[in-house]
Amino acid sequence: MKNSTDYDKEDIARLETEKTISFAIESLNQIYKKIQNLSTIDTFPTVLPSAILVIRTISASLYELMPKTSHELSELSTVLGSVVMDSGTITGAKFDFAEHNNASWLILDEAKLMVDSKINKQYPNLDFPKLADT
Repeated sequence: MKNSTDYDKEDIARLETEKTISFAIESLNQIYKKIQNLSTIDTFPTVLPSAILVIRTISASLYELMPKTSHELSELSTVLGSVVMDSGTITGAKFDFAEHNNASWLILDEAKLMVDSKINKQYPNLDFPKLADT
């Protein structure tokens, strides 16, 4: 088993890639769970705005690593944005962007904690913050 000092730049790059992809997958899984609860048009304006913010964040994080996926996620967020605006117009919903921002950050923070925990279990002797500084 490797210690933190045994990792070279390629190892660190692979670990960063693994973290980025795992973070994207976990975040999107959480969004998927929330979208499963959509049942009527009234629920769209309450659930989708935070999902859109998470999707945009994930899209940006994947831009260099997976440009096609990043582009597709960007397109998805645009379509969902249109759905939110249309459903808001139909239902007369009011949007609290601060609340949706907070909800999206909670989703992203939870995904990050889960990924960090997974990485720490997978690489118990790894001091990732120390490696990232090298």
